[in-house]
This record gives sequence, structure tokens and C-alpha cells, in this order.
Amino acid sequence: MLYLVHVRLAPHPDGMSLPWDTAVAVTDAAPHRTRVLHATAHPAALPDPVVGIYLESTAPELAESAARVAWWAAVDSRPALREWQLRSASVALGPQPAE
Repeated sequence: MLYLVHVRLAPHPDGMSLPWDTAVAVTDAAPHRTRVLHATAHPAALPDPVVGIYLESTAPELAESAARVAWWAAVDSRPALREWQLRSASVALGPQPAE
């Protein structure tokens, strides 16, 4: 099933914006097992920056866990991202129950 998980980040301590290639960093660094299909960054989201991660998963809690793994993989591959602390990862959009 397809999920959109919002990874909410704390603002940069010096007020900097997320790097322009943050979404690419997440998509490229995500381990294959996370099943990340696409990512998009929203550096000006309020109250905090958000990275939206579309991925396939069997359950919402597994999707949230996979999104956290994808974020930390991006941080490992691009150390400059360490300045944005992960606040939460929560499903924003998922499969709708059948009527």
C-alpha cells in the first residue's frame, strides 16, 4: 500500500533553509528495503520544515519507521542535514478503507 509520511524537522539552529537537494538526498540514500518511491521537501512549511516521503508499506507504523530510516540514511550521506533534527514522522495519507 502507498503511504505519504511527513517527516517534521526542527528548524535549523541558525535559521538556514533546508538545502535545495534535500528530497533527492532522501530518495537517493534510502535503503531499498524502505521502498521509498519519491520525496519532496517543504522548507518553508509552518511551523517547521517538512519532508514528504511516498513509500510502499504494509502498515502505517511500518511506513513511519521506514521514513525515519530514509531520513537518517540521507543524514548519513549528507552530513550537513544533521543540523535539522527529526521531530516526528507521521502518516499524512494512506489507503482509504473500502466502503
